[in-house]
Amino acid sequence: MTKKALITGINYYGKSYQLSGCLNDAANVRDFLVGEHGFEDNPDNVVVMTDADENKDTLLYPTRDNMINAMRWLVSDNQPGDSVWLSYSGHGGQTTDADGNNPAAEEDTICPVNFEEAGQIDSATLHQILVDPLHLEARLTILFDCCHSGSACALPYVYRPDEEGNISVTFNDFVQTLQEGAQLVVAAQQLAHAPMLLSLDTLTQAKSFMHGVTGFAKELAPTVSS
Repeated sequence: MTKKALITGINYYGKSYQLSGCLNDAANVRDFLVGEHGFEDNPDNVVVMTDADENKDTLLYPTRDNMINAMRWLVSDNQPGDSVWLSYSGHGGQTTDADGNNPAAEEDTICPVNFEEAGQIDSATLHQILVDPLHLEARLTILFDCCHSGSACALPYVYRPDEEGNISVTFNDFVQTLQEGAQLVVAAQQLAHAPMLLSLDTLTQAKSFMHGVTGFAKELAPTVSS
């Protein structure tokens, strides 16, 4: 079993929206993973990206490109039983949903250090990079310490535990589940009309579709029974 972690903290030094604690967050998370959860203290297993001065002009500086490449490293070559960790401390935002897949017409985002020039990283992109390539028997843990963090990876369901950890399903959750099911029906129709010789892109779509079907089935059963 391999354990890999990507830890990012961005303070946005010199900006009007500068933060003060994100680098400390990154250091604390690293100490937590290495000291208490068996992550190896080496750059092959634990990568820490911050906008500290010493990281400028290196791959550890959290620009949009560097962050995306690091995320791809995090989930690359994962095997059954692997555990991968992603944490991000910085600004979160929202952009217009260009694809029209989000009922709120907005995509939740995280903000690289150069987001004003290079753009934010939206939830659809995060899902495609982090979730789609993941082996079904590997485990991905994500900690987003930012605004709009709850749906930042466009996952198919949301659990809202109470103080004791119990999960209750609301009517809004049920409606959201049905909406996701309708989207899966559309995806199934599109795949049904795909050529018999599936392209690599179509196979990727099929894999993503099956992930969605599995999640939808798991979500619908407890929702209906409640």
